[in-house]
This record gives sequence, structure tokens and C-alpha cells, in this order.
Amino acid sequence: MPDFFDAVHCLIFLGLMCSLASVALNMASFERLGSRTLRARGDGRRGAKGGAATPRVSILVPARNEERNIEACVRSLLAQDYPEWELVVLDDQSEDRTTELALACGAGLESEGRLRLLKGRPLPAGWAGKNWACHQLAEEANGDFLFFTDADTVHAPGMVGALVEYAQLERADLVSAWPRLVEGSWAERLVLPMLPFAGMVWYPHLAMLVLERTGMAGWMPRGFLRMMGAANGQCLFFRRRSYEELGGHGSVREHLVEDLALGRAVAMRMGEGWRLRNCEAVGLCECRMYRSFREVWEGFSKNARPAFEGRVSVFLLAGVVQFGLYVLPFLALLGPADVRGWAWAEVGVVYLIRAVVGIRFGSSAVGVAAHPLGCLLAFAIALNSWRWSLSARLLWKGRTYAHTIREEGAES
Repeated sequence: MPDFFDAVHCLIFLGLMCSLASVALNMASFERLGSRTLRARGDGRRGAKGGAATPRVSILVPARNEERNIEACVRSLLAQDYPEWELVVLDDQSEDRTTELALACGAGLESEGRLRLLKGRPLPAGWAGKNWACHQLAEEANGDFLFFTDADTVHAPGMVGALVEYAQLERADLVSAWPRLVEGSWAERLVLPMLPFAGMVWYPHLAMLVLERTGMAGWMPRGFLRMMGAANGQCLFFRRRSYEELGGHGSVREHLVEDLALGRAVAMRMGEGWRLRNCEAVGLCECRMYRSFREVWEGFSKNARPAFEGRVSVFLLAGVVQFGLYVLPFLALLGPADVRGWAWAEVGVVYLIRAVVGIRFGSSAVGVAAHPLGCLLAFAIALNSWRWSLSARLLWKGRTYAHTIREEGAES
């Protein structure tokens, strides 16, 4: 048995070292939004891929029952220092004071064409609510770029300008920026830091850059490229013509995790020259996703299983690997003395990864220190999400959706 346990721990340690290498490579290649500019490069790419010298940006905010968030979000967006923008907020059939509070923030700006407030139309069959709201916003937008952002985000004045420069510099069809996640309750501190942690460990950011810049993406199957794609719905910055050619949010109308689906759809076209860029915007944007245990539980339960679409095997494999690498070493500390040496080494690597990612993305020290508890809560949420996916209906924000989990690799 000692040989067996040694072999298992050798595999775990090797997996953790691979994870550490992945994090190091991602950290090095995952750019901070605003860290470089077109002016600094001086390479003449301003306006590349059809953009104007000073392109107009439509900032698009879908809002349903967001009275506790909408004021801070709208005020931060109205304070942008970029010269050419419009802000369009859509009240998606809210049952609270969302519209009233948004109007109060932008008093007088509607007449200047800076702010428009729309009343959302009733939700048609076959659409998820946020996708329908974003579709309506895109129909009303006048910009060369479409900046979709959530009502629970707050932006620094330079956010829009930094997105424009980065998108032009990289000639990107879609830029998705990862904000700082604000943590309040204990459940937020445990679970929210798992998002950038999982992203830095598993997202093949550097591999995507290599495939694109070497031209190897053109040799890869579209389904393979699609599986490598990802995006964050808190900040989706589309080149308008790319968004329209993609089919916009209508192409993912039923998807409950539309940001991942859109990122995958763009990645699938990398062989045709499309460019997807994920970057970090911790200093320019922050988001308070949830504010209680119940909200954390229900919000992530809605997303966890649908994010894997129809791939049951991938969902299960991800759970097994995550448990083996990031929970089992802590359990091994309680086991026989002859394996605790391995366990301590593994736990040290886990905490090194968590600390590095936590510092980069502004996660709380409590969440890092309580890593095993965060993992166990995340597993419980994943199991609950699996349970929800087996039911015929899902209730979210006062709406009932039929469960439709499409097979990954299908056209979106």
C-alpha cells in the first residue's frame, strides 16, 4: 500500500506543478487593461480592422430588479473620460425602482444624447432574459463598439478608453475584461475567489495566443478551438461588425451562460482570423455579484452545470480532477504519517497558487486561507447545479426557463 499511496501522491504533485506552471504562464501573458497604449507602441494600428480614429462606443447595461446596484453603475459610466460614447440602459421588466433610480443619476443627460433609458419588451419564448435584454440593447446602439456590462459593476473613468485602445491594438473582435470581485459575506469570500483561481489554472490563454500568432489556428478543428474559448459577461467589448456577423446574443438566445457561449463562438472562428482577448481589469472595474449565501448558492447553481453544455463526461472529469488536486492533499494531512510529507508539499503548492492569483485579482486573504472550505462549498454548488439540470424548469429572477443544455461543439 505505501507504494500505491506514493504513486497517487506523485501524480497529484505532478498535477499541481503543471497547474503552477499554467498559472505562471497565464499571469505573464494575461495583460492588465490600460498597461500599454497605442500611443506608447506608435505602430500605426489605430483604426485597424475598420475602426474609426475615435470610434463611438455604445455602453449597454441590461437591468432587471437592480435598484441596489444601478445608481453606482450608471454614475460610474457617466463619468467616463473617453470622448465618444453613449450609455443605453434597458429596464428588463423590473418590478422595483430600477428605472427611477437610473433616471435620477442621468438627470438632464437624455436630452444631450448621452443617456437613453429603454423599457424592455416582454420575453419571447426560447430566450433567456439577459440575452433578450442585450439583443434589444444592440438593436438600439449606434456605436462602432458595443460594450455590454452588468448593472452590478462599477467602472473607473478610464475604463472605456482603455478598452478601445486595447481592442484596436490587438485588432480584437471581442475583448473580455475580468474585474475585481468584491466580497462581503463569508460565502462570497469562500466562493468568489475560486473564479479567477480556476480561470488562471485551466484557461489556455497562452496557447490561444500561440495558435493565433503562428497561424496554427487555421489547422485546428473548429470544435477544438471552441472548447478553448471563454469570456466574462461582466465586460464584453465587441467590434460591432463582428458581433453582427456572429449573430449577436440571438445566436445564444437559450444559453444560461451566454458569456462563455459567445467567447467560444468567437474562438471557434480563430482559424478565419478572428481574435478573442481576455484581460485583467482589476484597477478599472469591480463587481459585487452576490450579497448573501443564498444568492451565491442560487447564482452559481444556475451557471455551473450549463457552463459545460452537453458534455456530462467533462463536467464529471473536471470535478474528479479538481477534488484530487485541490482537496485530497488536505484530507491526506489527517492520514498516515508516512504520506504527510507528500501532503504538506502539495498543500504548500496549492496555497502558493492561491496566493499568487489572489494578489493579482484582489481576492481576500480569508478566501485564500480557507481554500478547503471554499472548494467543498463549490463542489456542493456543482452538485446542486447538476440536480437543477435534471429538472424540467429553472426559476431565475422571477422567470421560469425550460432547461436546454446544448451539446458543446454545436454551432452557437
